[in-house]
Amino acid sequence: MGAPVSGNPGLKRIVIADDSPEMLTIVEMRLCQHYDVVGKAEDGLQLIERVRNLRPDLVVTDISMPGISGIEVLRRLRSQQINIPAVILTVHEDEELLEASLSYGALGFVLKSRIDRDLVPAIQEALKGRVFVSDRMRAKRI
Repeated sequence: MGAPVSGNPGLKRIVIADDSPEMLTIVEMRLCQHYDVVGKAEDGLQLIERVRNLRPDLVVTDISMPGISGIEVLRRLRSQQINIPAVILTVHEDEELLEASLSYGALGFVLKSRIDRDLVPAIQEALKGRVFVSDRMRAKRI
């Protein structure tokens, strides 16, 4: 998994991370028409390595992964002055995780149950520097 997954010049480059190989495939298939998925990671440490080596335009990451969480990845990247836009993709409908994600620089918080509807719009917004939160989580914040 160290080599780039694809190579579509002109498209925004994305690294995706999830501890489920099936979810990585689903996410890649959702994104391949719009973006260049240049790398995949199955844990937080791999994700940090991929970001450093591949220098993508954006990261899509799960929260719950072996080693370190997606939120901890964002914290570590920020502490190293790597301020890459990120979208969290998660099953957790938890306000505290949402707030922690946003506090460490995530610009998107997408529930896996909403992947078909929300993932691409979340990435589009994040690449513009704007926050996108899945409807069910947005309703909890009000």
